[in-house]
Amino acid sequence: MMLTRLISRLHYLLMILAVAGMTISCDDDDEDPVGPLPTGDQKSFILYDNSFDPFGTVLFEELDDNTTRVTINLNDNTGPHPAHIHSGSTFEQGSIVVDLTTIENGTSVTVISELNDGTGVTYADLINLDGYVAAHVSPGDLTVAATADLGPNEVTGNIATYPLYVPNTLDQINGGIFFVERGDGNVWVAVSAEPGVEGMMHPMHIHDNSAAETGGIAITLNDLNGTTDFSATLIEDQDFATLSSYNGYVNIHESADNLQNIVAQGDIGSNALTGTFVEYTMAERNNTGVSGVAQFYERAGGHSLLMVDLTGTIEGTAHPSHIHFNSAEEGGGIAIPLTSVDGTTGMALTTIREDENGAVTFDSLTTSYDGYLNVHLSGEDLTVVSQSNIGGNVFTGSTTQYAFAAVDGSGVEGTATFNERLNGSTWLVLEMTGTAQGNTHPSHIHSGSVASPGGIAIDLSSVEGGSGMSMTNIDQTNAGDPITYEDLTTTYEGYINVHLSAQDLSVVSQTNIGASAQ
Repeated sequence: MMLTRLISRLHYLLMILAVAGMTISCDDDDEDPVGPLPTGDQKSFILYDNSFDPFGTVLFEELDDNTTRVTINLNDNTGPHPAHIHSGSTFEQGSIVVDLTTIENGTSVTVISELNDGTGVTYADLINLDGYVAAHVSPGDLTVAATADLGPNEVTGNIATYPLYVPNTLDQINGGIFFVERGDGNVWVAVSAEPGVEGMMHPMHIHDNSAAETGGIAITLNDLNGTTDFSATLIEDQDFATLSSYNGYVNIHESADNLQNIVAQGDIGSNALTGTFVEYTMAERNNTGVSGVAQFYERAGGHSLLMVDLTGTIEGTAHPSHIHFNSAEEGGGIAIPLTSVDGTTGMALTTIREDENGAVTFDSLTTSYDGYLNVHLSGEDLTVVSQSNIGGNVFTGSTTQYAFAAVDGSGVEGTATFNERLNGSTWLVLEMTGTAQGNTHPSHIHSGSVASPGGIAIDLSSVEGGSGMSMTNIDQTNAGDPITYEDLTTTYEGYINVHLSAQDLSVVSQTNIGASAQ
C-alpha cells in the first residue's frame, strides 16, 4: 500500500512539473500544489427517493492523509439541498453525525476527518457506519428527499413496490408498500400512506390470499404512524425472494379498537397486478337498464382479478354473478362463482384461480376460455340483468353475410350472417321473412352447392316461424371435424337449406356459402 501511494504521488509530481516547465517557473517560496490523493479504496451507495426510485449516488473515497472525500451526485441539477450523515437508517432515522456540503446544481463534495462531536473517523469507519446519508428538500424544509443507507443498513437494490387502494375498489391512494432487501438478507417492509389520522396509530398486517378473497393474519407489521404516515418493519425470518412472491395482501386498520374498519389495503407478491388487463362490455339484458364493464386484471402469479363495474343496479341489493361454460348465446352451467355485485356501488371484485375443472389462468380466461359472465337480479330472482361473452367466445367483429333466395315460390327469404369468435368458431344467425307463426323450419348446411347438391354436413337450429330466427354456434361438422369461421366463409364448398317442416322437408329457401358463393 505504501509503495502504491509513493508511486502515485511521484507520478502526480512529474505531471505537475511537466506542466510547469511548459508554462512558467515557480518561485522557491510557492506552496506544494499536491494535496491528499485517493488511495484507490472507494465505495458507492445509491440514493433512493421516497418512492424508492434511484435519485443519485454517494461516493466515499479514501485519501492518503487518512481523510475521506464524500461526493454526492444527483440525477438532476437541482439544489440547494442540505445534506448530512445520520445515525440509524432510512427506516429508523437518527440524529446528524456529520454535516456535508450543501448540494448545489446536483453536486456536493466534502472531505471528512472527524464527526461533528470531534471524534476522529476513517474511511473504513464511514462506510461501515450504522447510519445513512440524507439529502433534504431545501434549507427551509428539512424533510428528507433521498437517502443512502451505509454499513449494516446497506440495501442490495432488490426492491418490490406495491400500490395501496381504497378497500373493495381499485381506486389508488397516495402511498405504497415497499419491500427492501438489506445486504444481510433481512427485508424491510415499509408502508407510506396518506390515510393516516393525526395522532393515531393504525395496526397493519400481512394476510394470506388476496384482498378480494381475504385471509388470516400471516405477519404482524409495526403500526402506521398517523402523524407521519409511515411505518417500517424489519422481517428477519423470511427472505426477499419469498416475500416478493408471497400469496398475500396488506391491510391498514383504523385502530386497535376498530380492526373491522380497513382504511387501505394492497395486494403483494404473487397477487400484485402486472398492469395487463382485458375489458369486456356488459350488455343490458331483459330491459333492466343494467350495463357496464367487466375487467380482468393479470396478477403476478398468472391468475386473475375480475372487477365488475355496473350502472343501474339496485341500491341495497346483492346481485349474484357467475362465469358460465359455453357462450351466452348457447347457455351453460356455472363454471366459476363470483362475488355478488353490490347494488349500491355497482362493484364486485373476485380473485380467480380455478374453475370446477382445475387451475385457470389470466391468459386462458382472456383468450381461449369457453365462457360468459352473467349478473342476476337477486338471490331470489335469477333473471339475468347484464351479460358478456369472455375469452374465446368474444366476437372479433368480422362478419360475412349471404342472402337467401325463396324456392318454388315459397316467399321465404332472408340472410345468413356468420360472426367470427376469437377462438375461430362461428355464431351463425339466420333471419328469415315469410315464415309462419307456429311453424318450425329445420335447417342445415350441406356440402356442395345449390347447383350441385350434397349431403347434410352441419345441423343448424331450426328457424322459429314466428320470429324467423335461428342461431347456432359452429365449431365442427356433424362428423366431428373442426371447422372455423375462416373455413366456412372462404374455402368451404357448401350451401344452407331451410325446410318447410320436420314432416315435409321441402326446401323453402337456400343460399350458397363459402367457396360455393364465390
